[in-house]
Amino acid sequence: TAFGQINFTAYDYIAVKQSLLDYLKIHYPENFNDYIESSQFIALIEMFAYVAEILAYRVDMSIHENLLPTATRKQSILRLAKLISYSASRNLPLRGLVKITSISTSENLLDSQGNSLTNRTIVWNDQTNSLWREQFFAVINKVLTQSYGNPFKSFQVDNTVFQQYELQNLVETISAGSVFKNGVISTTVSAGGNSLNFDIVPSDIDQNGVFERDPNPNSFFNLLYTDDGYGDSSDTTGFMMYIKQGSLIKLPYVFDKSIPNRSIDINVSNINDSDVWVQQVNQTGLVTSTWQSVPNVVGSNLIFNNIQNLNKYEIETLENDQIKLIFGDGDFANIPLGIFNIWVRSSISGNISLPKTAITNDSTTFGYTSKNGSTESCTFTYSLTAALQNSAPTETSIGSGGLPRLGWSPSLVLG
Repeated sequence: TAFGQINFTAYDYIAVKQSLLDYLKIHYPENFNDYIESSQFIALIEMFAYVAEILAYRVDMSIHENLLPTATRKQSILRLAKLISYSASRNLPLRGLVKITSISTSENLLDSQGNSLTNRTIVWNDQTNSLWREQFFAVINKVLTQSYGNPFKSFQVDNTVFQQYELQNLVETISAGSVFKNGVISTTVSAGGNSLNFDIVPSDIDQNGVFERDPNPNSFFNLLYTDDGYGDSSDTTGFMMYIKQGSLIKLPYVFDKSIPNRSIDINVSNINDSDVWVQQVNQTGLVTSTWQSVPNVVGSNLIFNNIQNLNKYEIETLENDQIKLIFGDGDFANIPLGIFNIWVRSSISGNISLPKTAITNDSTTFGYTSKNGSTESCTFTYSLTAALQNSAPTETSIGSGGLPRLGWSPSLVLG
């Protein structure tokens, strides 16, 4: 594509060589008359022609890469787009809910009939067990910090009620062997011969629905109870966990000097468009403040935005969905100083479709602290509530004239 934009007719090797020879014949006919190909003089002419061709190509290429209609390198297009306050979108990951289909605990526990529930697998909506509901809630109440019915938050979105609960899981600072590395449960899903990394993440809710809570390995894990009004057999009634495609990565930084307009490159490929966090922490790793990113909208940047909080930063998209973080000058935004954790999630870029059957009764086991202070273990099995088809590819430079075009990418259907 790049070669197709270059005009070689006036500056190619042969044309430059012939122009030099014609110039000498016209202006110095008496001084130079040895024009056979084997002469040293012709060799010098050919070297000049070679250098001229290379320089002409580079100049022509540079000019094309500095004009938006003819630029072909994505990085050139991203930089030109930034001049008009346009920020290109990165990929969006597959995301959705998985339902807890069974639960078991190592803790000593009896149901109302005196049946032992210790290490017994209780299946949600088990038609062969008339006491399944009592037993399921008895077990999960042992694992939650607050019993069912006392959620931290509750919102109704459309016709579904969402309630937020918290597990008493062992966090990283207590147990180095915790499955909640970086505060998430990492798993791999195989479908259609492909293997995808997923994170089961702590979930939060508001009036718009479910979203991922800010990363915090030193905090308990959040899950949801949802009720769509169609009974226990419904796929969207029960205890849910939020799942995202990709891998969460923590990048520690220490800013020991107050430098205005500091910028840092995050050299991680395929960083998705939604999962970037900047947190200031103390010496023990506890979060003291969470910095806010400037919205990715046209005309919004670190100086012109509607964020009142001065702890903010701007994200610039680079090639291969890498990013650059840009901080303030101390006037319009604060200068970072101290210990920081930067979190990003690397996700596959493309139109991906994951069938509901790709995640069926997968399991995870974790430790938790019982109400009497003992360390116990709990096992969940979980399944997708619906097929996932909500990923999106990075905004590409494929299109007429090299202009950015959103959504062009080969589709990948799994399963």
